[in-house]
Amino acid sequence: HLFFCNNMAANDVQGGTHQQECPQESMPKEPEEEVKVGGADRSTSKAIVQGEARHQQGSQHKRPRRRPFIPRAELLILSAIVSACIAFLIYYNHEESPETRLFTDEQLSLFTGERNSPMFLAILGEVFDVTKGRDKYGKDGYNFFLGKDATKSYVTGNFRGDLHDDVRGLSNEQCASLVEWRAFFREHPDYKYKGRVLGRFWNVHGKKRKALIKVEEQAAKAKTQEALAKEADAKLVACNVRWNEASGGTVWCEDGWHPRLVVRGLDAEGGEPTQRCACFESIGWSDVRKVYPGCKPESSECRSEPSPAQSHHHQQQRQPIKEEQQAGDQRGQQKDRTGLQRQMEIENAASNGNRRQEL
Repeated sequence: HLFFCNNMAANDVQGGTHQQECPQESMPKEPEEEVKVGGADRSTSKAIVQGEARHQQGSQHKRPRRRPFIPRAELLILSAIVSACIAFLIYYNHEESPETRLFTDEQLSLFTGERNSPMFLAILGEVFDVTKGRDKYGKDGYNFFLGKDATKSYVTGNFRGDLHDDVRGLSNEQCASLVEWRAFFREHPDYKYKGRVLGRFWNVHGKKRKALIKVEEQAAKAKTQEALAKEADAKLVACNVRWNEASGGTVWCEDGWHPRLVVRGLDAEGGEPTQRCACFESIGWSDVRKVYPGCKPESSECRSEPSPAQSHHHQQQRQPIKEEQQAGDQRGQQKDRTGLQRQMEIENAASNGNRRQEL
């Protein structure tokens, strides 16, 4: 319509008449130009008007710029590669994380240090890398712990028949000792936690099983070995002591009790065991409750340190006294069985402490 209106206006100008006006609001306002009358000028004006109209229509309907085309097949391949990389990273991190890694018995058995392989051991189902202690876990050391969970042997000291994880029947004190052993490996600066063993103590989801829960409950009920030693020392009755150069040292007990040489501090790190004299009502003895050399088990008075003149005499009396001690061994242990068991627990704890110091 606009194009037709403009053409009519041009004809009217040439003929000297003006019939109508074109609507100005629908046409973009352009600078006025002088229109010349003439054949050539009329055809030129018509071409200019047509060109401007086409330019305006083209500017109003500009097409958006197209993005580079990527074939669909290439997009699918790229997406598959990215997904595979993400899946691999998730799987790798899951397998190598110590908090989630689970070992089978067969897998753990490969880490024994042979052919320069890492050295792994397990206690209560937790796996530790002890490779930095290769000098201690070599062929002449504690290599029997490697590649397995030998939990029970840590408290029994039986490195032949107890190299397994069956902890049924252990006492509260033994369970407490196992928890202490586990803490030793956890806190050791050179040993690293690597994961858990799938089996008796941990299930396939990495959760505790009943056997481990029971051990920890028993350990919580038990008194520590230090507390046991202090309790035993508090109940001891000290001996009476006298010493002179002529007769040497003498210890004795009142009310018919018997002097014994009590050994303490076997588990002290970096220290030597100590001995003290204590009086006992029963005549029993053990490795931590010793009969004084040259003294009868049932005696109430013993020589603790003979004088030089008496040393030869005691040497001659040693063999008969030893035979008499052996004869009364069974009688004495039967009368004091409970006390001996308690002392043996302390002695076992001492050996465990010494072994931890070596490891």
